[in-house]
Amino acid sequence: MKRPQTWRELSEAAAREQDPERLLELVEQLNKVLEAEELKRKPEPNRQPGFAAASPSTVYLLAQSRMV
Repeated sequence: MKRPQTWRELSEAAAREQDPERLLELVEQLNKVLEAEELKRKPEPNRQPGFAAASPSTVYLLAQSRMV
């Protein structure tokens, strides 16, 4: 099975993952991908905040809350 590479693939894999250790690995990979994407983008004026604009740390915390 191919390892997910895009943030969407990583997000989908994390949503399905049942093993807490593997979930943490996926979220760490997701954070790296999102940080790289964030560095590529220039800030857009008047952009409304949403999930796509969430910081990697927010995504991490959301994933952690699923493990409780």
